[in-house]
Parts: sequence; structure tokens; C-alpha cells
Amino acid sequence: VLDPVMVSTSGHRLVEENAIEVIQNRLMSLSRVITPNIPEAEILAGCKIEGEKDFEKVARLLSHHSGVSVLLKAGHLDGKYLVDYFYNAENGTMTKLPSKRVQTRNTHGTGCTLSSAFAAALAKGEELTSAAKSAKRYIEQAIYAGANQSIGNGFGPVNHNFNPQKMLINESK
Repeated sequence: VLDPVMVSTSGHRLVEENAIEVIQNRLMSLSRVITPNIPEAEILAGCKIEGEKDFEKVARLLSHHSGVSVLLKAGHLDGKYLVDYFYNAENGTMTKLPSKRVQTRNTHGTGCTLSSAFAAALAKGEELTSAAKSAKRYIEQAIYAGANQSIGNGFGPVNHNFNPQKMLINESK
């Protein structure tokens, strides 16, 4: 699982141009899944994402170019609800992964945590789409659990120490 960390949640560019070529031409081909946020997907796909209406097209485009499955994250969009899209390149299915937005500044590390949760679910033997759903549920819970923490200034971390065995967010939305 590759999280192409190129643009932070706050919009800062984190890599130089030559690193993008390495991600596109070397790392993606070694991966089973990539988990870009919107600015990263725009860089990798070479096109602008105007909103959720573009997610399916861009996820398929990224998959076609790299041969990997794509979990396109919606965190940079506005709105009460977020819908990530998961394109499973292994069976050609598109799955929407909705969640309610949690109002918090504690979102530092969401992409890394999501990709790690995805890799952990795969390592436990979950099927690809099931692992995407598990990872989405984990990060949603970690954000919710850390929403009211107060650690330093700026964007704080999600709460990796919550008990995933206990339901924090009601399943019925």
C-alpha cells in the first residue's frame, strides 16, 4: 500500500519534482494499492479534480496508468459528509466509502494512518475491498477519538490509541 505523500493536509508541497517521477514510474508499479488525497491525485493524474463528480474518472485513470487499485481520499473537499472512492483494479469495481465529517483540527497523519490500516487489514487476510472499508472505518474512528484532544498548536494528531474493539461512532448514518 503506497501513500504518495506529496502534499500535506494543509496544502504544502512535500516533495521535489524529480521525486514525483520516481513515485509514478517506480513505486506505483511495485504497489497493490495507492491512497492519494486530492492534490496528490491531481499531480499523479495530470488533471484537475473539481469535486466528487470527478473521483471515479480520476481513480480509474490512475489505475489504468499504473495497474494498481486506488483509494482516492475526499478530505480536501468541503461538506458535512465525505465520500472516498475505492477502485479495485483486481475485479473492476468501484466502491464509495462515505463518512460524516468530524469538526476538528486534529487531522495530522490521517493519510499515513489510513494506508497503514489498509496494509494491516490486507496482512490479516482481508479481501481488497473489505480491507479498504476496514481502513476507512479505522481512520474515521481515530479522527473521532482524537477530535477534542489539545496537543500543541496547529493540526494535532488523530488518536491512534483508541480502542478499536469499542464502537465510538454509531454505525447507522
